[in-house]
This record gives sequence, structure tokens and C-alpha cells, in this order.
Amino acid sequence: MNQDHLKELLEQVHTELGKTEQLDESTKSLLGDVVEDIDILIGPDENKDEPHGLIDRLREATHDFEDDYPELTKTIGNIITALSRMGI
Repeated sequence: MNQDHLKELLEQVHTELGKTEQLDESTKSLLGDVVEDIDILIGPDENKDEPHGLIDRLREATHDFEDDYPELTKTIGNIITALSRMGI
């Protein structure tokens, strides 16, 4: 999986987050922070360190809403898979 596909997945997360009115602010904030970390990670600077616990934070963020937001959960699962395949 390449970075272009990962960027597409991040766009899907942004779209799905825009549709989720019922997520509490702390969960939205956590997801927003994780998405920003991924954006930085796949950005042009190749000498960046992996944000600490990125995959764990993604999993934590989806735990509370996986039943109510299956599409968002699926997309975030795809991002976790993509990051794992990239060695992150």
C-alpha cells in the first residue's frame, strides 16, 4: 500500500468525521490529532520519527464508536493496516 492510498483513506476519515455529529469532542479531538500525526508522518520530510503510539491511539479512538460508526471504523482499520504494511 502506498502513500497515495493512505492519503485517500485519510480523506475518507475527514469526510466521515464531518458526518458524525454524535461523537464527543474528546473522541473527535483524538481522531483529529491522529490524522494530523499521519499527515506529518507521510509528508515530504523523510527524516521524521513515528509519533509515539500512533496505532494504539487509532485503536483506542475507534473502540468507543465502532458500533455506531461502522464506516469510520472500517476506514480507520484500513489506515492501521496501511501503516503496518509501511512498517510504521
